[in-house]
Amino acid sequence: MNHLLSLLLGAATLCAQAPLSQLPAPVVPQPKNLIAPTVQPATAPKADTFAAAPTATPQRLGVLFDQLPDALWARGDTWKASFDANGATFIPFLGSQAPRNFPVRFQLADLRVGGTALAVGPAAVGRVGDTAVLQRAAVREEYVASDAGIEQRFVFATLPQRGALTVGIDVQGEFAINADAFGHRFANEHGSFRYGRAIAIDARGERLDLDTTWNGERFTITVPAPFVDRARLPLVIDPLIGGAVSIAGTTYGKTSSDIAYDASLNTFVTCWSHIFSAGDYDVYVQPLNDAMQPNGPAAGIDLTTSRWNRCRLANLAAYDKFLVVAERAVGFISSEIVSRTYQPTGNVLGAQTVLSQGIAVQTAPDVGGDPSALTPTYFTVVWELESSPGDRDVSYVQVHNTGARRTSPMGSPHRHGWQGQYPLAAPKH
Repeated sequence: MNHLLSLLLGAATLCAQAPLSQLPAPVVPQPKNLIAPTVQPATAPKADTFAAAPTATPQRLGVLFDQLPDALWARGDTWKASFDANGATFIPFLGSQAPRNFPVRFQLADLRVGGTALAVGPAAVGRVGDTAVLQRAAVREEYVASDAGIEQRFVFATLPQRGALTVGIDVQGEFAINADAFGHRFANEHGSFRYGRAIAIDARGERLDLDTTWNGERFTITVPAPFVDRARLPLVIDPLIGGAVSIAGTTYGKTSSDIAYDASLNTFVTCWSHIFSAGDYDVYVQPLNDAMQPNGPAAGIDLTTSRWNRCRLANLAAYDKFLVVAERAVGFISSEIVSRTYQPTGNVLGAQTVLSQGIAVQTAPDVGGDPSALTPTYFTVVWELESSPGDRDVSYVQVHNTGARRTSPMGSPHRHGWQGQYPLAAPKH
């Protein structure tokens, strides 16, 4: 049914995706210990007062992945990372009070065996389980994700000749890098993380601790010629990136939560924002049972470095789908309204969609759903648009269950100079 919800004005980083079927299974990682100092947790930033705290405390999220058009994203409890055709970007969690993110770029720059250079070109990016795979002509880069960090692995299935094997990795970031007993420590005034010591492992399980040198721009890992000469392939070089330590503490700030219900699934879904840093808010969803306990895996609505805030969600019962909306910062003064569909069955995410371009301050979104079992039904999204100081209008758009806008132009019922705040859409289910 075509059901337009009433609007209530309240006063209050290019990758080429490789088919998974063409990607070889990742080499099973070997366990590795990572030593990090103990820190005292800091008080989380004050929560956004736009919405109440979550009804239930979600479980530890663990490792989550999200394939976006420009990169494959992943996150653990103390880090996030992106993977593209040229390399990986690792971002340690340095506390929600960190003024911004401090990413570090790792990019394979040089490969040599027996003194002969091997081809290093753009990779096909894919994922197998909790492993991001960058398949290159001469080597397969694997990044095995865990809560502790990402285990960087260079897997050589073949070698054109034998002799000393060297891997050169260019590094860019805003950290001082110093060698210690556990590898190399990256540190700045906000915290630190570690690039662990590398190990060479061949197919027989023979292992050798390796030397890693740092020249101010590049790590060079060397596997000595005698080990390479006798190694049974595949040969794996295996450092670990992780162990992020925040000087301010490791407590995530959380803000702007919401909850909605799907009757046919008998499932609640809550959404909330994690404050990764002052300029980076991530949004997650978690299905809950009627006892407000998690009854399925969480999912990342946004894991990137964007600032998604004031998230809200609603349900279309006929399709068993939810829509999450949020405001996303654009530059220093503008913001736009963004959305993404979520289906608890199968943990399926739709595409991230911009509902209103960031041409002004667009804020305080809300979304209403429809409890009807009849189709078609639509989400209705409303938000506040401040086109100039003192001139606040309310805009709306309807959204299909696919996440696409129902019509190209946005409706804009408004009162010129309206001074209210927080437009609301109802119902939530």
